[in-house]
Amino acid sequence: MDYKKYITEKMKGYQGRLSHILGVQAEAVRLAKLYGLDEEKASIMGYLHDIAKKLDDQTMRDYMIKAGYDLKIPKKIWHAYVGEYIVRDELKIVDEEILRGIKYHPTCTTDMTDLMKVLMLADITEKNTRTAEISILLREIQDISLNRAIAVKLKYMIEVIETPDQNTLNSYQQYKKYME
Repeated sequence: MDYKKYITEKMKGYQGRLSHILGVQAEAVRLAKLYGLDEEKASIMGYLHDIAKKLDDQTMRDYMIKAGYDLKIPKKIWHAYVGEYIVRDELKIVDEEILRGIKYHPTCTTDMTDLMKVLMLADITEKNTRTAEISILLREIQDISLNRAIAVKLKYMIEVIETPDQNTLNSYQQYKKYME
C-alpha cells in the first residue's frame, strides 16, 4: 500500500496535520536508520500514527466502544487507541510493534521497543510543525540516546500535563534513571 498517498487523501483539508504526519514519518525513518532499526516499519508508523486524529468526538467514541476500550481513557489520547484499531481492523496490519507504537505514541508504556521509542520521539521532534523549546532539546538528545530522550520527554509530559496518563507515570519510573 502507498501509505503516503493514503494518508494524504485522508488528511485532505487538514494541511497542518498532514505536514506534521509527513514530518513524523521522515524523522522516524531518519532515527530508525541512525539506530539500525527497520526503516520500513518506522515509515509506516510515522504515516499512520495520527490516522484518527481528525475524527469527530462521536465517531471516536463509537470506535472506542467497538474496539472494547474503556471510555475512561483520557479523551486527548483516544486518537492513538482508535488509530491502532483502524490500522488493525481496516488496514489489516497485524504487526504488533507497529500497532503498539501507534497506540502508545502519546503516552509511552513500560515495554517500548526502540522502534516504538523512535515514533514517540519523532512525534515531538519533527521539524515541520514542532518548534517548541522541548522539541529542540529532544532533537539534540535523541541522536545520542533514545532512552535519555524518552526520559526527558516523559518528565516534561508529567510536569506540563495536569493529569498525565498512568502509562506515562509508570514509564517515567522506569526511564528516569537515564536522566542521571
